[in-house]
Amino acid sequence: MKLSHLYIIIACFLVSCARPRGLIFRDVETAHINLKNEVPVKLMLRLYNPNYHSVTVRNAAAYVHINNNYLGRFVIEEGFRVRKRHSFLLPFTLTADVEKEFPAIKELQADSSIFLRLDGTITAGKKRVCVTSAIFFEGNEPLEKSELKQSDRKRKR
Repeated sequence: MKLSHLYIIIACFLVSCARPRGLIFRDVETAHINLKNEVPVKLMLRLYNPNYHSVTVRNAAAYVHINNNYLGRFVIEEGFRVRKRHSFLLPFTLTADVEKEFPAIKELQADSSIFLRLDGTITAGKKRVCVTSAIFFEGNEPLEKSELKQSDRKRKR
């Protein structure tokens, strides 16, 4: 009887000390590109925590390409906690002078579409054990009245 209790305690200890799994990138929830504003790109990424315990997001970084031209890099270095088995939104905002860094933006018309590509990583973990996960998204987005709005997207893993 005492031996079975010992096995149960050891099993619970091993399960509780398991290495955390990486966050899962689901989709880009909203994407706005404003060509006339100083904050041209705003993205809301939907991620999922598959762990049975809460984790802390340590940092996240992603490169943004529009029509296969590099626009900029998003960086989040603030840590925040994510509940267990929870889906959450991660906001990314890029501040840059679009006309200076992306001169081909002037050629876009109000009825054209933009090929948006997002490629990066997000690091999350519990205490000192961290796992880095990939973020990858690409898809065509219609450009209407200087704003990129949510539409049909194609996601690759």
